[in-house]
Amino acid sequence: MSANGICERCDHSDGDGNNYRGPVANQRLQCVMKGKAAWWLWARLAGWNGLLSADSVAPGAPANLSQQAVTYNSATLSWDAATDDVGVAKYLIYRDGVKVDSTGSLTFEDTGLNPETSYNYYVTAKDQAGNQSSASNTVNVSTPAFIDTEAPTAPGSLAANNITTSSISLSWNAAADNVGVAKYIIYRNDVKVDSTSSITYQNTSLDPETSYAYYVTAKDLAGNESAASNVVNVSTLTLPDIEAPTAPSGLNATNITYNSIALSWTAASDNIGVTKYLVYRNGTKADSTGSLSFSDTGLDPETSYNYYVTAKDVAGNESAASNTIDVVTLEFVDTEAPGAPGNFRSRHCYNHQCNHQLACGHRQCWGNLVPDLPQQCEAR
Repeated sequence: MSANGICERCDHSDGDGNNYRGPVANQRLQCVMKGKAAWWLWARLAGWNGLLSADSVAPGAPANLSQQAVTYNSATLSWDAATDDVGVAKYLIYRDGVKVDSTGSLTFEDTGLNPETSYNYYVTAKDQAGNQSSASNTVNVSTPAFIDTEAPTAPGSLAANNITTSSISLSWNAAADNVGVAKYIIYRNDVKVDSTSSITYQNTSLDPETSYAYYVTAKDLAGNESAASNVVNVSTLTLPDIEAPTAPSGLNATNITYNSIALSWTAASDNIGVTKYLVYRNGTKADSTGSLSFSDTGLDPETSYNYYVTAKDVAGNESAASNTIDVVTLEFVDTEAPGAPGNFRSRHCYNHQCNHQLACGHRQCWGNLVPDLPQQCEAR
């Protein structure tokens, strides 16, 4: 109706502006009225006259609001139905004075709450005309503390990398938890060695050439620990040997002849092991041996030689020199008798000595002698 009480528009009707009728029987007649909050409308319905009025009556307030179930993060409420002259369409739920939701039923679960927190609730009813009731009684709900009893999942794909002589680095895939993983526990040979909030870890101060078995678990804030990850077995690397053996000691010479000298000494020590000894003659390496003695041969008679010995390990580390000794070979003493004289005119002489001494006059060669070259001598 307009301000003077005239209906401005009626859906599904025809007429002259003051009288309206629907196009078919039982057709709903909907009028849009403007003016004061309430107007009276005369309508002729199916052959009778009646007085209709708009719905301006709010429902009664819902009663007996109460909490039914409360967890650390939710609260379930229930109440008695409100009454209305036409009918209640829905209920509005208020938490701490703010509307949080609506429902057509007599119960409601409010979720996403915080543990150990107090909340105040009340409910109102609303009818189809939009009239809202007064509030129900207020209920105070306190959520309990969160108690987490669910363990995280096990960490996955544990692997070892960056292995050295004294350390092993580990990495794994993150575990999952209903609240959150707080840390990871690292176990070595079934003994807990450390924890970390990361998904990587470096285990240090290990022994070289040693095998270790690792697995990892996850722990949440409540202390729930997961099952173990896969196990990885890994060995540290061999420590490079940079330590030289000690010097051999007690070097001495025995069994000296005109062309050989026998040497002996006391063993050197090494952190891993001595593999050989190097024999030096006059500052130059003459030979090597795996034993504690050595015979140097092919020497000159009546000649002085200087010796020392060093030790060498598998890694090639060489020790300092042993004590040094000076040794003189003996004079050559010929103890071989000459052969019988023969019918010949000349013989050869070597190194100032005749190979047929009788023919050359009892070790006296004739002619000009040149060392190490054959010389002619006259038979006597």
